[in-house]
Amino acid sequence: MSIPRAAPHVDARLIAGLAKLDKAGRPIADTHRLVGVLADELGLTRPSYEQARTIVHLLRSARRDPELGQVLLDVTTRVRPPEALVDDPQLNARGFFSDIRHPEIGQNVRYPGGPFRFTVTPWRIARRPPLLGEHNADVYQGELEMSATRMTQLVRDRII
Repeated sequence: MSIPRAAPHVDARLIAGLAKLDKAGRPIADTHRLVGVLADELGLTRPSYEQARTIVHLLRSARRDPELGQVLLDVTTRVRPPEALVDDPQLNARGFFSDIRHPEIGQNVRYPGGPFRFTVTPWRIARRPPLLGEHNADVYQGELEMSATRMTQLVRDRII
């Protein structure tokens, strides 16, 4: 079985509690509610439904393969810094990152890509993100129909 290399951070006490509470036939939604109660009792942040679902799936798999138990603890408690993601082989193999040219600084900047891959409507970055205030005139004068004089006053007063 392939174990994800990076999973959301979940406190090991919550995983241990979940291992005791979970029953193989119990719906994951019911287990998620129990995890919420346990998290509250331990003073921890409640995991998302997706986190709980992933952990339950891995725990149930670990019961079939004892080696996965330790792997589960290693995977769910590891938090990787953002710079480590840029070197992630899986993300790079799927072309997750896009290098976008920023002419104002004279270099490319690497941006994360879309969370999903579609064949008919592929995700792509069309251009760099806007600079602070870059579209102010379009919005204030175009969309909001503000006069140039009023906009100049707001800029001078450091409101926009």
